[in-house]
Amino acid sequence: MTKHSVKVGDFLAYTMVTDTIIYEAAAVTEHTIKIRLTEDGPNHWKGDETNGYPIVYTQQVSNPRSQTVTKRANKDGRFRATPSRMFYPAPMHEGVPVRKVDYSF
Repeated sequence: MTKHSVKVGDFLAYTMVTDTIIYEAAAVTEHTIKIRLTEDGPNHWKGDETNGYPIVYTQQVSNPRSQTVTKRANKDGRFRATPSRMFYPAPMHEGVPVRKVDYSF
């Protein structure tokens, strides 16, 4: 995600091996974003099974009590979660942001 494409209220994600971590953009300036972790919502969906293990999607909702963290845009204008992982738009299921957990690993 670049600094010109992030808006307040957008849900940003980055992947780890089996999990997707979801943040919400709480504040946006020209060169920084303030993000906060989301929390699990009431809805869960089971996706396709891979090798007998499910892929589970969990609804994510805003968490105003979560601590905010400021991320600064790199020279190329992109925001990174870690030096090797970039943020991208959160995966959606039925119009809501979801956290994906893949149990096949």
